[in-house]
Amino acid sequence: VLGTMGNLTAAVFDKAGTLTVGEPAVVACDVPDDALRLAAALEAKSEHPLARAVVAYAEERGLAPLPPAESFQAVVGEGVRGAVEGRKVFVGANGDGAGSVVSIDGAAAGRIQFRDEPKSDAGATVAALQRDFSVTSYMVTGDAAPTARAIAGEVGIEPAHVFAGVKPLEKADCVRAVKGAAAVAELGGAVEAAAEGEPAGASKRPAVVAFVGDGINDAPVLSRADIGVAMGAMGSDAAIEAADIVLMDDDP
Repeated sequence: VLGTMGNLTAAVFDKAGTLTVGEPAVVACDVPDDALRLAAALEAKSEHPLARAVVAYAEERGLAPLPPAESFQAVVGEGVRGAVEGRKVFVGANGDGAGSVVSIDGAAAGRIQFRDEPKSDAGATVAALQRDFSVTSYMVTGDAAPTARAIAGEVGIEPAHVFAGVKPLEKADCVRAVKGAAAVAELGGAVEAAAEGEPAGASKRPAVVAFVGDGINDAPVLSRADIGVAMGAMGSDAAIEAADIVLMDDDP
């Protein structure tokens, strides 16, 4: 693994909990209090950071104590559904990655927007990778493109290197896309070198891509990347087991 790290050409960072602190907060909500109360009751059954944010926001609005939720179901990449006080409740993605939508008995009740602050040293890490090791950084997130690019800009990742609106099972596709782009660049460099009379590929490194993440949904891509790096302190057991390298703190 250490030998492979020395040949690293690109690093793909999961946003939540890796480049950001992993403690999102509600910044906008147009869901009426009666529907928010039901949504928060359902989210109280989930361990997802966004769910904790919804519960905290509902409590701040004086909606506690929350009623019990039944028939709770978490659907990967979509959200959570269940029953609260006889009503069918859904909280989750709406397809555009812009926050979460709440629906009650199949009718839209509104949308909740979140903000997760970048880690204080995330930008320095991205800059050091490029400056000291010529490693290009990418970011993958389920957020909508405007939100994703804003966070990426704060940590120094180029807009063209952002994968937005990505579902958990699509993260491995992003790593493959980065490897493919690097392979094309490598081929182009070899052609240019040959045209100038240099040995083909003499100045290019093979594409070696690392994925850095912490969530349980990151485990499959951690095991498929050339190098899988898990954030140890906040990382899930599944992510830690799948990774090649485990960082013992949460600094990227």
